[in-house]
Amino acid sequence: TVPTARLDAPLPLVDALLRRPEPACAARALSLLDEAFAASSVPLDALHARLCALAEHPDLALRALALQRLSAPWASHRPQPALVHAGLRAVETRQAALACAASWRLEGPLRAALATGGERFAANALAALEDVVSPQSFGAVIAEARARGQWLAPQLLRFVRSFHQRGVFVREESLDDLLDVIAQGDWDALDAWAMVLYTLRDEVLERVTSHDPDDHRAPG
Repeated sequence: TVPTARLDAPLPLVDALLRRPEPACAARALSLLDEAFAASSVPLDALHARLCALAEHPDLALRALALQRLSAPWASHRPQPALVHAGLRAVETRQAALACAASWRLEGPLRAALATGGERFAANALAALEDVVSPQSFGAVIAEARARGQWLAPQLLRFVRSFHQRGVFVREESLDDLLDVIAQGDWDALDAWAMVLYTLRDEVLERVTSHDPDDHRAPG
């Protein structure tokens, strides 16, 4: 049986459990840390260090649980990029790693997930990037999202609209990509696209009125 610990002084037992190789011991350590956090009986730096150790445990389920805890707001100013990169490589841990990348505002791992993840995972990465990407990277992320395919169009619209609402507008370098999204069939969202492209209305009109008949980006 796993021994119990005083709730106000759990760290010695937690550390002893973490030195054991059995997953059950590590799971008990995590449980003790949860209880201590709820009771505010463990310093956050100490809690963070133990969770980082658990996020590298051989048991992937325990890694995911530790990463979930580390994605909480209290840990957002303690980013650990290496844990995110490792977590993104395993199916069992990648959702928790994505949550950490979003909480820690790690643009690189989120863009990697957008570029290489499956449909739902890439859509989640693009959603997280709304609050992370700098205005300087806005156009590059539009291009990366467009490269993934038409299936990402609804999330791409939400991404562009979130920047538009903050006063960061689509630049001409991204216009062809976005017109391509519309031409490929995102007609239900035409009004929403027109709103976010309003600042480029002259450029849109120029493309529509001077297009090659074989150019699928412009309406026929």
